[in-house]
Amino acid sequence: MLVYTLKHFQKTTFLTIAVMILFTTALLISVDTKAHDDGDNESSFKIKEAKWDKDKNRLTIKGKGDKNRDITVTNADTGTFIGTDEVDDGKWRVRISDPASVPCRVRAEQSDGQSDEKDVKDAPDDCDDHGGVTPPPPPVGAVSINSTSQNSTDVGVLPNDLGPVPEQPFVGNNTHRVMAINDLGMHCGDFDTRIASILPPFQVLLAQVVEKGLTPRLLNSTQAEVVYSAVSNPNDPILNNPNAFTGVAPDGSVFKTNFWEISGQAYDPFYPEGILPLFSSAADVGLPVPNVEHLFIGSDGIVNSGDEHLSAVQHAMPGMTAPYLGNEPHTADEFYGDKPFFVNFPFGYVAEQVNWFEGAGIPFAAYDDFGREAPYPLVRVQANVAGTTVATTDTVLPISGEASCKNCHSPDVTTGSHPGAALVNMTDVAGEMNDPAMGNVPVSVSVEYATDLNILKLHDQKHGTTLITDTTVDFPVAGVAKFKPVVCQVCHYTPALDLAQ
Repeated sequence: MLVYTLKHFQKTTFLTIAVMILFTTALLISVDTKAHDDGDNESSFKIKEAKWDKDKNRLTIKGKGDKNRDITVTNADTGTFIGTDEVDDGKWRVRISDPASVPCRVRAEQSDGQSDEKDVKDAPDDCDDHGGVTPPPPPVGAVSINSTSQNSTDVGVLPNDLGPVPEQPFVGNNTHRVMAINDLGMHCGDFDTRIASILPPFQVLLAQVVEKGLTPRLLNSTQAEVVYSAVSNPNDPILNNPNAFTGVAPDGSVFKTNFWEISGQAYDPFYPEGILPLFSSAADVGLPVPNVEHLFIGSDGIVNSGDEHLSAVQHAMPGMTAPYLGNEPHTADEFYGDKPFFVNFPFGYVAEQVNWFEGAGIPFAAYDDFGREAPYPLVRVQANVAGTTVATTDTVLPISGEASCKNCHSPDVTTGSHPGAALVNMTDVAGEMNDPAMGNVPVSVSVEYATDLNILKLHDQKHGTTLITDTTVDFPVAGVAKFKPVVCQVCHYTPALDLAQ
């Protein structure tokens, strides 16, 4: 208003201008005081509208802000993350369809620290306004916002007081950016690994940290660190899917995976003799992964010059330190200046100056804390500089048991022209009732147990192998001889498990 006055009334006397300045100042103070109660202040940043559309099942929050700033919207009462946007032409908007719950009030924060709150217009009577008070504990398998974190993969009954796990705040992105992806796409997994293991729980997080400025630059591991933790999406479709709880056992316990109980040493053939036992086999810790830059390039930057050396790291599942309760960030422990790809082969090459942080071998299970099948788990990736978080982003590290052999080999398929029907003796077809753990694990786990048995039987019949009999001994787990799971890639090569290239 003052700018408008000076532009269009340049011939006004000094006294008149002074009076108008005083009037304008008083008016702004009055407006600001009034706006303090409803969050509708007149700063450069504000929420102009927060509205729930019942007919479209859509939440819309929009406002104004400063150019090129990032906006983060949360539930003002619970702190639950809702969405982000970047200010474009002075405006921003966050729109969420089919949210798991509707907030009563929202909070928006600009990356420079400015914030505003506003009540959601037309919010339903049951809007989410816990206001910091812990909601009543959900029953086992109940839908709960913020519970899609991976946490522990152990089998166990949910704690009675299980609620939303804490999440790291979405902050920064003012002076820096962090960009993160996975490089494996949809990683196949197993519901059960007692008989066979397709692939281990394994994902790869890649991230670059950019310092903004007239000449942006990529930071290296001496200038920044990258950490990851579990995070949830209130718009995740599984939260409203009553059929997603396939990881809940008949007794109400949650099953995630038995990989660490059964399969760890089944991957010993993929390492030099005696190497794998030297690393941790603790639950929720991923397989060791060698740093191929150290292995093929070394410190002088020249491939196979003689200064190469072997180093390896293991990465943990988010929430490992306090299953179902905590969510402390883990560090992505590798950094690559240059990344070699099969350099000792004619098709090999070196991707130069990638400057990325890498979390290789991060393990995930296909079930979340409530036993829901969740193939798209999210992680919150943060860049820290001098101990301060300067940038944040969320990305997916997918894991799926959907690429299953049960469509042809399960006990439910015993007729027709499919591979399972090729068994000479159909009485040999295993069913879920053959699972000694039947009734103590989810039905889908027992079905996969039987499916894997049928596959090995058929392999023995067709190729003269003895997979069923030769792997049932000499595999001690807690002092008890058990079946050593068959990993197909021991005989059938795949670059996915050729970690040392």
